[in-house]
Amino acid sequence: MEKFEQANGRRVLGTDVALEKFDAGIAGPGSSENLRSIKVRTFPRTLEGAGQCLEWMDLAGGADAIVMEATGYYSRELMGFFHQLRPNLPGFIANPYLIKRYAEGLGVRTKTDAQDTRVIACYGVERKIHPFREHPPEHQELQRLNKDRDALMEMLLSEQARALGAVRNATAQKVHERLIQELKQGIKDLDQELRRVVKTCESLEKQMDLLVSIPGVGFRTATVSLGLLGDFTQFERGRQLSSFAGTAPKLKDSGKTVHGRTVMVKRGNSRVRKALYMAAMAAVRLEGPLRRIYLDLIAKGKAKKSALGAIMRRILLLMRAVLKSGLPFDPARMGKPQPAVS
Repeated sequence: MEKFEQANGRRVLGTDVALEKFDAGIAGPGSSENLRSIKVRTFPRTLEGAGQCLEWMDLAGGADAIVMEATGYYSRELMGFFHQLRPNLPGFIANPYLIKRYAEGLGVRTKTDAQDTRVIACYGVERKIHPFREHPPEHQELQRLNKDRDALMEMLLSEQARALGAVRNATAQKVHERLIQELKQGIKDLDQELRRVVKTCESLEKQMDLLVSIPGVGFRTATVSLGLLGDFTQFERGRQLSSFAGTAPKLKDSGKTVHGRTVMVKRGNSRVRKALYMAAMAAVRLEGPLRRIYLDLIAKGKAKKSALGAIMRRILLLMRAVLKSGLPFDPARMGKPQPAVS
């Protein structure tokens, strides 16, 4: 993945995306020294609104790139509108965590849509970021279906927890029981639709077959990962993928007194980490190289949670490896792996 390098004179259109609208502002070199100098306009989050924004941008002197904060479907759809209208204008979707830290570095205390827009635009001017790449349509469909499934699952768990120990009127109890059954059926229907989407796309079905060949990786983990991470092979190095997914290690060690435990950075998508966690839990229960790595880490003094994090990263890198090679997982090809540091 190529990065958008810092450059003298670069101008960036920053956008802060919401459900029905987005704010836009243009920043250039030195703009961060006076954020209020950046004029902000609001546009509808539609194809027409994106066109209006580009016209306004041109009248204001143009920009070399568009930068926005990751907000899931909203940001991806808006970036798609911009790409449709200006395919040669580079677009970047930045990690919200990094933008937050950048704002803190600027000493920004105000939290408004306009101020967020100014910060995002300045971040695009002063930082190196990865370009946005549209996920294939079938991957986007997986993402949408899994998001809906997660929403139903949260509702189901909440309703089941509410039902425990509750004293209700008989009629009310029947209503809640019916709701639980409807939610279960809805989840089942979405699972069937996910499988239908996979089967109707030859390339997606092949990718799924490769991923589920890895110990611990099931249909759910594979669809969540493909939907949210897209094309794994776009990452030139495994560490880029690990950092993007939020499973890279973070070491806190300074001087003679600060010797903290190494933990995950947790800057990526929490749904991906949750799926990888479940896959790692399953993998360490199965006989094979991943379980051996896990036990070896524990024998060397690693905490179980830390060792499990190492397995999560190992699984993520194996997913990239099988997709890049086009070959299913083979324990013999792993050789004698070096335990990952967690």
